Amino acid sequence: MNVAVVLTAGGLSTRLGMGIKKEFFTFPDGKTVLSTCAESFLRFFLNTSNIKLSSLVITLPKHTLAEGENVFYTGETEDLCKNLSVKPSFIEGGTSRQESVSNALNYISRTDTSCSAVLIHDAARPYASTALIQRVIEGVQVHGSCVPVIQSTDTQKRIDPESGCIISHLDRRSIVCVQTPQGFAFPEILKAHQAAAVSAKTYTDDSEIWSDYFTDDPVMANVLSCEGEAANKKITFSSDLSM
Repeated sequence: MNVAVVLTAGGLSTRLGMGIKKEFFTFPDGKTVLSTCAESFLRFFLNTSNIKLSSLVITLPKHTLAEGENVFYTGETEDLCKNLSVKPSFIEGGTSRQESVSNALNYISRTDTSCSAVLIHDAARPYASTALIQRVIEGVQVHGSCVPVIQSTDTQKRIDPESGCIISHLDRRSIVCVQTPQGFAFPEILKAHQAAAVSAKTYTDDSEIWSDYFTDDPVMANVLSCEGEAANKKITFSSDLSM
């Protein structure tokens, strides 16, 4: 199985409040958020014989492409890429996460003819484990799509956005928080994104794009879930960097 990996880092990190992109933050060990994130995937493929990393694509704002490439090559990423014979591609993202992922998928379709599946991951989640990556890939192999989820620990309510009053009480057992990497069969998620690009709907999640594309096929529309990880938290605010 040949798998492409997309690391999305197209945002400007305004909520971080530190004046830098969160993916470029340097930890005390000298590695950056971006390189730490990439290492998890590179190590997984280096230690897996039957699954090959066919391409690695990182999306970034246009004005940060050069800096993004520099911060990627901290730690052991350069050696790992050489051992895997993979040269990462740093491409311009879009004005939204959806557009950034779409750019990456279209790039893969032009440059990687062997790709059969893709993992789409937020580069601001630096601690996805190799076990988590394995679970997502296994889900894709059996179902065509798979996303990691964690159970909500808080009681969930639905409120009226105008009045702020609670209007319904949700069963916490059926509510989950979705993480990345999200995995999909490549030809299908590419077509799904191409269809989403010309629709009037705005998406923030690739699994929703997948489900909407397969409206006429309820079995395929149902995205498989697997166990996520509490440590696989997305860095949003500066306090998240102290994990």
